[in-house]
Amino acid sequence: MRVAVLGTGIMGTGMAHSLLRSGLDVTVWNRSSGRAAPLAADGARVAGTAAEAVGVPLPSGNVWRDRLVGAVAHGEAEHDWAVMAKDQARASGLVK
Repeated sequence: MRVAVLGTGIMGTGMAHSLLRSGLDVTVWNRSSGRAAPLAADGARVAGTAAEAVGVPLPSGNVWRDRLVGAVAHGEAEHDWAVMAKDQARASGLVK
């Protein structure tokens, strides 16, 4: 299974390490590439863009998040909502 982790702060790095330890094919991306680079030593592929990480074209800015929310709401994609503003989660229609 291929997994993309967008954002390699404290939580994203921990998640990426756990996924790698479980044997998954992990691609990571972070706005500041220096935060993602150390994960390459553990086997992650470091993507240059978020679109490259997930394997589909994404618009710039926060528009990609809105499109991803729509895709999940319609059953076209899966996403872990661990880090999302409450208003965005409510707007997705997935939570009340």
